[in-house]
Amino acid sequence: MIEGKGLTMRFGNNTALDGVDVCFGDNKIYGLLGRNGAGKSTLLSVVTNRLLPTAGEGFIDGGPARENDRVLGRVYYMGEKTLLPDTATVAQLFRWTGGFYPGFDGEYAGQLADTFGLPEKKKLKNLSTGYLTIAKLIAALASNAPYTLFDEPVLGLDANHREVFYRQLIESYSRQPRTILISSRRWRTSLSRWSSSKRGKSCWIGRPRRSSGWGIPYLAGRRRWTPTAPGGTC
Repeated sequence: MIEGKGLTMRFGNNTALDGVDVCFGDNKIYGLLGRNGAGKSTLLSVVTNRLLPTAGEGFIDGGPARENDRVLGRVYYMGEKTLLPDTATVAQLFRWTGGFYPGFDGEYAGQLADTFGLPEKKKLKNLSTGYLTIAKLIAALASNAPYTLFDEPVLGLDANHREVFYRQLIESYSRQPRTILISSRRWRTSLSRWSSSKRGKSCWIGRPRRSSGWGIPYLAGRRRWTPTAPGGTC
């Protein structure tokens, strides 16, 4: 479980997060929605120790996320930035990911590369924006990390590749359930829980329409967001 308690993040006079309480339970798919500048990426960065909050704290599996390699090793965060040398190839990206994540499935990554039409020998710097995103998506899906976080995962993807990604996401989750969190300006009905970020505050958006866990979200507008699954807890 990933939790944030009283998370506040200020950049000078700008408050990106304002006392946010949030909880993402095990083995569920979540969506974090909000406009540009709403604080989505900041929230993910804070709960995964990429940014130190002004106040509050993030927790993973009950332990503090700050400077805690044991719990952070269970989280794969795919952000918009590519923190790899331009000369690296797609195949090297996969190998390096496997070095950090013992559960990484190289065979599965190769299958996904074939599905998307991504050449593994190609250098990252020579990929289009869409295919660079695809390379990072494949690494994230194949990592099999217990907590897999996607920040704007369909950036630069055409409609066909977006559909392929969402289909592969659900198939991957069905094969190995884990907590998946998607931060996006877009929304899909294939997400089991939704949170919305607005002006640095987190609010509950919706429960699933059906008990199976899939449904269309509806606006409920609460500042504190601690989702509870039907018949269970966060």
